[in-house]
Amino acid sequence: MRKSLLCLANSYKHGGRCVAGVGRDDGRWIRLRGGAVDGSLKASESVLDDGSDPRLLDAIEVELHDAIPSDAHPEDWQTAPVRWRLLQRPATDAQIQSVVSAADKATTILQGYCDRMSAEELARIRAQIPLRIGPLAAALRK
Repeated sequence: MRKSLLCLANSYKHGGRCVAGVGRDDGRWIRLRGGAVDGSLKASESVLDDGSDPRLLDAIEVELHDAIPSDAHPEDWQTAPVRWRLLQRPATDAQIQSVVSAADKATTILQGYCDRMSAEELARIRAQIPLRIGPLAAALRK
């Protein structure tokens, strides 16, 4: 299956890469997994058709094999051994806006898309969040 993504993450993972993004057609978060045991992508598995690496806000197209969700990463998909295609670098404002409009609002973490929140925001919403027993729950109760 071919999938068009807006690249929103490209980091190092155990000597490989971890690339993820949002589907341009449905706004769903997708994390791309390579052939390594830990799922990291080798350089040859994440190279674009122009020979470059994906960059943040690139519009790319990848070939996906199978969804391989786990409890920790329900967004994981196994990639096919086919070069990824660069569609636009960077994506246009209109393309980015269409992804924002289609974004799956039901999968936000702590009810937002930010990478952090103030103590006041957390205090305001934590009573509304069903907490599981564990380190996060213990930290939130302090």
